[in-house]
Amino acid sequence: MLRLKILVLLISCLLQVQQAIAENKKRVIITQVVSHPSLDAAKNGALSVLDKIPNIEVKTLNAQGDSRIEDQVARKVIADSPDVVISIGTSMTRRLKYFNDMMGKEIPIVFSAVDDPVKAGLVKSLDNGSGNITGVIDRGPLIEQVSLIRQIIPKAKRIAVIYNGGEENSISAIEALEEVVKNLGLELNKKPISHSMELASATRSILAKGDMDALFVTTDNMVASAIESLLLESHRFQVPAISSYGAPVDKGALASLGVDFNDNGKTAGEMAKLVLGGTKAAKLKIVVPRCDELKVNVKTLKYLGINLPKNLIDKAILVD
Repeated sequence: MLRLKILVLLISCLLQVQQAIAENKKRVIITQVVSHPSLDAAKNGALSVLDKIPNIEVKTLNAQGDSRIEDQVARKVIADSPDVVISIGTSMTRRLKYFNDMMGKEIPIVFSAVDDPVKAGLVKSLDNGSGNITGVIDRGPLIEQVSLIRQIIPKAKRIAVIYNGGEENSISAIEALEEVVKNLGLELNKKPISHSMELASATRSILAKGDMDALFVTTDNMVASAIESLLLESHRFQVPAISSYGAPVDKGALASLGVDFNDNGKTAGEMAKLVLGGTKAAKLKIVVPRCDELKVNVKTLKYLGINLPKNLIDKAILVD
């Protein structure tokens, strides 16, 4: 049923694209790998910029986390030849690049919420875009993020993390995290999953032993799509969850230091605006955003009985 709905949406999108061509409008398609608060925030950020541009047609497509639908969406989008694509998420961006190359097209692609575009093969370096691709990364300052755990829990020694073991972007993030954790004299306990339905049991198994001091939440899309189940187990075992982005704090994680996905999407929207104005994507530097927004959930703080240092309280956004 979901695939049928996506097919109907793709057909509708194609008809609207043809109408936009007839009306001589600039055409933008926003593609999203899956729905969850962070990626939705990125999409909304991009839309807030695009909505202010006159004579433009904007369509959004979401693969709902299904790799087969991702292929269908990416193929259709490239075949439709929009003026620019804003792609939210690594796997969708890689598929768009593949079909762009395969079909011999040069449709500009601006990505948002991509952790490591170099390792993903999207660009050659972070200095500039490559070919027809540029965008905004979402990797936060890992050293500061892991150091935050030590500031909140001074005696912390062991950190748990759960991630999508089949997604290159997630594996890259874990490799980077592992190096930082080691350099800070901590121990990382990794638990890969292959489906979001495994998240609750994976979290339970890694925390049930009682030897984890904190649970680190990366920007992994599979984990983010079912974050409530991870946080439920985090609360059950009274292990604080520290996130690399803000949305989990709104749902019960203890604290976060990281990227604002709405701003991430806005930046991608501004870059797409420049491309629509004639700037080549390759000329636009890959944006590494500021990631210094500290959020703290007050209820979780009280529940866990943690006394946060005053210097952190003073600069934190407090969520009740």
